[in-house]
Amino acid sequence: MENQIVSYDTALLAKEKGFNIPVIQYYTPKKYCTESDDYMTERYVESDWNNGYGSYPTLPEKVSCSAPIQSLLQKWLREKHNLYTNAVPCEFPPETIFYVPQLINLKGGDELLKLVDNPLDMEEDYSFEQGLEISLQEALKRIK
Repeated sequence: MENQIVSYDTALLAKEKGFNIPVIQYYTPKKYCTESDDYMTERYVESDWNNGYGSYPTLPEKVSCSAPIQSLLQKWLREKHNLYTNAVPCEFPPETIFYVPQLINLKGGDELLKLVDNPLDMEEDYSFEQGLEISLQEALKRIK
């Protein structure tokens, strides 16, 4: 499994909820990019890009937010907010494996917060990374 960077929307939500762990990647606001540009930029020095500057001489208006990898955001949610996020494999014949987003409130007695009522009713078959991204977004939305 590779280190998957969270989506732009997830990164913005993480910034709003106080994510401040230094990372090397950040997203640039779309208004500063052409259609062919990638919105994610990578530097050689880790910084908290959510503070607007980072440690690289970058104009604050040209940095939208930090772009953490999924596992780092997953760890931050677990350690800081007691929210366990995951994507659980489900096998459905004939030999189809898909992943169901999972969210557990560790502070509330391992309360499983249902994100999908019936995995067989899901509109699409999620990869592990897609399922994890959904559970990360849902966890962030539950932080007050």
